[in-house]
Amino acid sequence: GALNDASNIDVEKGRITRFTSNFLTQHKVAWPEYDALVDYSNIGGTKPPYMDNFNMTDACELQTAMCCFTEANDPSLFNAKVCHHDIHDSRKSSHVNRGFASYNNQDAYCVGFSWLVNTEDDYKGNLLADISYNNLLQHGLKKNIPGAPMCGCIEKMPAVTKAACRTVSVSGETYSVESSSLIIQTGGSLTFSDCSPNDLLINYKGSAEQKAQIEKKLVGTCDRDAFLNEHFYVPGANPLYSPPDPTKWFKVAGQGIEYVPHKGFDEAGAAQRDADFRALVEACPGRKCIIYRKCQSCAESHQHIYYVRLTDLPTPAEQDFLDLFLNNWFDEPNNLLGIDFNLYSTYADALAGTNPWTFCNYDDATVGFPRDCGPNGRINCQWNSHVRDPGCGNRDLSAYSHAFYVEIP
Repeated sequence: GALNDASNIDVEKGRITRFTSNFLTQHKVAWPEYDALVDYSNIGGTKPPYMDNFNMTDACELQTAMCCFTEANDPSLFNAKVCHHDIHDSRKSSHVNRGFASYNNQDAYCVGFSWLVNTEDDYKGNLLADISYNNLLQHGLKKNIPGAPMCGCIEKMPAVTKAACRTVSVSGETYSVESSSLIIQTGGSLTFSDCSPNDLLINYKGSAEQKAQIEKKLVGTCDRDAFLNEHFYVPGANPLYSPPDPTKWFKVAGQGIEYVPHKGFDEAGAAQRDADFRALVEACPGRKCIIYRKCQSCAESHQHIYYVRLTDLPTPAEQDFLDLFLNNWFDEPNNLLGIDFNLYSTYADALAGTNPWTFCNYDDATVGFPRDCGPNGRINCQWNSHVRDPGCGNRDLSAYSHAFYVEIP
């Protein structure tokens, strides 16, 4: 709107100046929470906008808000570099459900506050108006980081190198009791000031767990390469996204970024795929070749799994052996951990027979390898399936992107 884009700003400035001069420092300003606005705005069938960026129910657990501006009357005011953003965190602002953005150290002015003590909690609505409206009036700070809100609970905001910090003090508070359920503030004076030191992260007083979370938004230094390597494919930069040695491993199936087309979906095509798979597994002299599942989207414990066959394979009449891995991880015929096979987290362990996995379960139709098998106990939602959505529907930490390889002798 006009305040974000600074269009027709001279018209808006008058309204904002009257508000900040006559109201902001003398009265309590409500936090822009949807539920609190309904009774005041639901007039004539209209409803207030859904304030997702300030939603106390689903966000704001860190009790911190921040604004970031990318334009200023004086660019020397910029105090931060914009690093990256998970678009899903602010999908209601960007109108894009999922994705990632890297900003290559874009300049910005970022400022925020926390309400971990009573005064800031009572007057967090006033503080929000101070860091947004007052910065517009005094410094011409405007325009949001692309793909992100201009202001919001810090969980909704991009990762930046740092942010300035604001606080509030109050004197002369008085109240009157209008009824048993209505108390009205009748007096008081607010003073806004910079924190000392003027650094949002340094002044944050949350728990160690909360501090660890806020450090993901106030990162100190942008590490663009690490972010791109984690979320995008940069050849050679991250071994997890690089294919294994093609002279040692043959790729037989895959999904997601590892997709491998099937030869055919009819019965003859399935039989041929199974026959080809069996021939690869039987090719190693004196033992079965190792089957390797590599999974980029899995939890760390399941990114590399090596299946070592200990007994003969069931016949084609008894089982589609490839389908055992892709879609139907069953214990019959002849597929029991420690008897017919073992699982390992590294190729070296698979060759040496050391550190085998200790837990496996089976027998859930359309749930493929390895169901809930784990190195030391049950781990859910790391299974793949080529006939349904894998891993409990969570694509971020499931086997959505994976490939099966067979060792080449």
